Amino acid sequence: MRYQFLTPRKKISSLKEIVIGKHGIYIKKGSKTGTFLPHVATQMKWNVEEFVGNCSEEKVGIGFNGYKDAELFIYKAIVFDEKKLQ
Repeated sequence: MRYQFLTPRKKISSLKEIVIGKHGIYIKKGSKTGTFLPHVATQMKWNVEEFVGNCSEEKVGIGFNGYKDAELFIYKAIVFDEKKLQ
């Protein structure tokens, strides 16, 4: 069994702070929120703009460019394999 823990979110002011494959993103605009885990970008072969834009559109529902005036946060996912812990 695999367990995944998310680190606390950190507010960012620039897309340059996002590292594909390392960071998940959380977008908040008003009462609308959405997130993508770090592995989503690597699986989809997205760059940073595609990662944030698709989250903004698909998860938050504010359009591909809606993130530009929304709050952006990053976090990390720590994955543990139960078998390796024993």
